[in-house]
Amino acid sequence: MTIHRIVAIIFLYFLFFSVAFGQVAFTGVVTDKSNGSPVSNASITLHRKLAGDMVAFGITNSQGQYSITLDESLDSVFVCFSCLGYATQQLYVATKVGSRNVALMPEAISINEVSVKADKIWAKRDTINYSVAGFASKSDRTIGDVLKKLPGIDVNKDGAISYGGKPINAFYIEGMDSMDGKYSLATENIPVDAIANVQIFENHQKIKVLENSSFSDRAALNLTLREASKYRWVGSAQLGTGLPVELWDANLFLMNIAKRNQGINLAKSNNAGINIAKQLKVFTLEDFLNGSSSNSDVDLFDIPTISIPLVNDERFLFNKTFMASSNNLWMLSKDWQLRLNVSCLKDRVAQNSLLVDTYLFPNDSALVVVDDRDLVNEQFYFDAMLTLSANTSKFYFNNALKLTGNWSSSSVDGRGSSVNTQRYKTPSRAIQNDFRVIKRIRGVNVTFASFNRLARLPQSLEVRQESPDTIFNGRLNYLQLVQDITHLSAVSNSSASFTLAKGKWYLENKFGLNLQHQEYTSTLAPAPQVDSEFSNRWDCNYFRYSATPKLGFVSEKFRMELSLPLEVVSMNFNDKVLDKTLNWNTIYFTPKLSVRYKFSTKLELSSSVSQNQSIGDPMELSSGYVLSSYRYINRGHAVVSEQKSQSYTVGFAYRNPVTALFVNAMVSFTPSLSDASYVQSIRGIYVINSAIQRSNSRDFWMASSRISKSVDLFKSTAGVVFSYSSIATTMLQDASPIRYRNHAFTISPKFNARPTSWVELNYNGQITMSQLQIDFANSSKQPYLHQVYQQLSLGFNLWESFQIQVKGEHFYNELIAGNAPVVFFCDLGFRYKLKRVEFTADWNNILNKKTYAYSSYGGLNTASSSYEIRPTNVMFGVSFRF
Repeated sequence: MTIHRIVAIIFLYFLFFSVAFGQVAFTGVVTDKSNGSPVSNASITLHRKLAGDMVAFGITNSQGQYSITLDESLDSVFVCFSCLGYATQQLYVATKVGSRNVALMPEAISINEVSVKADKIWAKRDTINYSVAGFASKSDRTIGDVLKKLPGIDVNKDGAISYGGKPINAFYIEGMDSMDGKYSLATENIPVDAIANVQIFENHQKIKVLENSSFSDRAALNLTLREASKYRWVGSAQLGTGLPVELWDANLFLMNIAKRNQGINLAKSNNAGINIAKQLKVFTLEDFLNGSSSNSDVDLFDIPTISIPLVNDERFLFNKTFMASSNNLWMLSKDWQLRLNVSCLKDRVAQNSLLVDTYLFPNDSALVVVDDRDLVNEQFYFDAMLTLSANTSKFYFNNALKLTGNWSSSSVDGRGSSVNTQRYKTPSRAIQNDFRVIKRIRGVNVTFASFNRLARLPQSLEVRQESPDTIFNGRLNYLQLVQDITHLSAVSNSSASFTLAKGKWYLENKFGLNLQHQEYTSTLAPAPQVDSEFSNRWDCNYFRYSATPKLGFVSEKFRMELSLPLEVVSMNFNDKVLDKTLNWNTIYFTPKLSVRYKFSTKLELSSSVSQNQSIGDPMELSSGYVLSSYRYINRGHAVVSEQKSQSYTVGFAYRNPVTALFVNAMVSFTPSLSDASYVQSIRGIYVINSAIQRSNSRDFWMASSRISKSVDLFKSTAGVVFSYSSIATTMLQDASPIRYRNHAFTISPKFNARPTSWVELNYNGQITMSQLQIDFANSSKQPYLHQVYQQLSLGFNLWESFQIQVKGEHFYNELIAGNAPVVFFCDLGFRYKLKRVEFTADWNNILNKKTYAYSSYGGLNTASSSYEIRPTNVMFGVSFRF
C-alpha cells in the first residue's frame, strides 16, 4: 500500500472516531401521565450537573420516543424533560442505566410577559433552519453574502452551493423552483433583508411520488422571505462610475414572490471587472436524464481561457459585459405550474498573459516554450426555457423545452517562441426537450421519460505564423492555416420504469433506449487535396439498450439501494475519407450498492461501491489531424477504446444544530483500466496528441473533511476544509511509456466575527502543496510547489448609517523551488446610507499591483503563468432600494 493511501485512510479514521468513539445511547419514551398517550416534540436536555453545561439534546418523535448519544466517560447526568403544556421534570440518571421512561403531568400555563431570544440554528427532523438575522452583518448586501457564513454550507468561487460536502440537488424560494438551476441569479441579487430564514432539506427527494421509493443522499436549499417582502415588488437600482479610466457599473433588480407566482428579473452591465456572466451558470445534480455529455457541447478547439485560481475576478477581468435575465413561475392550478426562463449575455473580455510551458524528458533534458499573448474573447449567448410541471404524491409531470444559441469568437496575438495570430469562431446552436411523467397505479409507480436534443457546431480556426518549424515533412504550409469543423449531434434517450413499494422495501425495473447520431467534417487548408491525413468526414450511430433492476430499503435509521444495470451497446462508425466501416458490440454490467446508517439524529455513516464501463467518444476515431490551436494538433486512433473502473466511497456526517457544529469527511478510491494510451509527440514547439491501443491504468484517490461551527461569543463562525487528491497514470511520450503521479494537499480555513457592534471581521485562506513525480529511468520527483492565499476584511460601523471597510489579500506562489514572489492587494471602501438610498466609494488595488504569477503541474510538464492585473481605480456609486 502506497503512502498516500495510508494517509487518506488514517485521515478519515481519526476524524470519524474523534466524533463517534466512546459514545453511548440514552433512550426512552415520554408519555402523558393523565392518559398514557405519547408526548411528541418534548425537549430532553442532558447536563453535567444541575444548572451546568449542556452535553446533549434530543426531541421526542410522534410516538414519544427519543434517542440521545453522549460520552460514556460521564458517570451520571442531570436530565431535564420539558414540553409546552406540561410540568417540567428534572432528575439525575446514571449513564449505565441507558434508558428512562418519563410521564409528564399536564399543566396550564399563564404567561403575562415573555422575552424570547431566537436561536440562530434549529432543526426539525430532516430540516435545518438558519436565521438570517443571526448571521447577517451590516456589510452584507445579498443573501449570497450570508450563505458563505453559515456552518455546514459551502459556496464555491463559481457560485455552486454544497451542504455536507455534496452539491445541493434543488434550490427553492418559498418552496418553489423558479430558477432553472441558475440559482446564482437569486443568491447574488436578492437583498439580505428580504430573507427571514435559510432552510436545508436533508435527504431531499424532489419528486413527491418517489419519496418512499427512491434513495437520495443530497440536500435542497430553500429561502423563506420576510412577510414584508412578500406579495409585492421588491427591487433595487444601482449606478456607478469610476476613475481614472471610464468605468461603469449599472444594475436593475426586480422580484415579486407570492403564493401563486414568482418573478425574478434583472439587467446588469459593467466594465469594472465584475463577472456577472457566471450568474448564468446552470447547477443541476442530474444532467436531465441522459448523462453529462448529451446536453452539453464539447470543445472542438483548445481556446485559451481567462481564469486565475484563487484570485477574485475583479482583479484581472478587463471586460465590457451586459446581461439580462427574466425568470417567472405561475401556478395554473393547485397542482400545475408554468415556468419561463429567458437569459441573454453580451460579453467582451481581454487579457494579457505570459505562459511558460516546460516539457520534461527522460534524459533530464527539457523543452521550454514561451507564449506571450494578447487575448480577446467575445460572446453573445441566449437561452430560453419553457417548463410545464405538476408534482403531487400520486402524479408527477415535467416537460421542459429549451433553446440555446452561442455566438462566440476569440482572437489571440502571440509572441515569444513563435510569433502568431489565431482567430477562433465557435458558434453553437441547440434545441432540446425533456419529458417525464410518473403515475401511481394500484400502488405501482409507472414512469416514462424521454430526452431529445439536436445541436450543430459550425466552427473554425485561422492561424498565421511568421517562422514556423517544419513538421509533416513539409507537406503542410504552416505559415497560414484554416481549420474548419462542422459537428452535428442528435440524441434521444427514452426509458420506462415500474416501481413497487411494500412497507420499507421498494423494487424498480427500468428499461431504457439511448440513440445517438453524430456527423463530423473537418478540413485543414491549404493541405494537399489528395492527402487524407488532414481531413475527416464520418458519421456514427450509437445504440444502448438497458435493463436496470433496483432494490431499496428505507427506514428512519437505515437506507440501502442496490442497482444492477445490464446494457447492450452497439456502435456503427463510417469513415468516409478512408472508406472504412467499424461495427462494434458489447454487453456491460455496472452494479452499484449504496448504504447509509444513522446512529442518531446527529451522526450518520454512508458508503457506496460501484463498477462502471464505458466506450470512448467517436471523435477519438477521427483518422485525420485536427488543429486545436497554433501549436496543438490532435489525431484519433483506429480502434474503439473501452474503460472499466470501480469506485469505493465511505464517509460520515455529524451535525448538531444545538451546538451549531457540523463535521463531515469522506474518502474515495477509483481505479480504472483503459485499452487506449495517450501519446504526446513533441516536434519543436508543436505537440501532437494521439492514442494507441495499449492497456493503461489510472488510480485516483480523494479525501476531504469539513468542520464548521458557529459560536455565540463574538457572534462568530469558524470552519476549515481539508482535502487531498492523488492521480497516477501513464502517458506515452513519443514511443516511451512514462508513469507519473500528481498529488496535492489543501487546507482552507475561514472565520467571521462581530466582536463588537461596530466591528466586523472576515477571514478566508488556502494553503496548497502539490507535487509531480515522473517515473523516468532515473526517477524524477519535482519539488513541492507551495501556494498560500489569505484575505482579511474589516468593517467599521462608526455610526448607524456610515461604514468603512478595509480589505487586504496576501498571495505566496512558488514559481519554482526557492522562487516565490509575494503579492499584496489592498482595498478601501465607504458606505453611507440614508433610509432607502446608499452612497458608496471604493478604492481598489491601492498599491497598484501590475501582475500576478503562479505555477502548476500538468501531465509531463510544468506551467508558469503571469497575468496582467487591473490598475488602481476609484468607483463611486449610488443605489436605491424599494
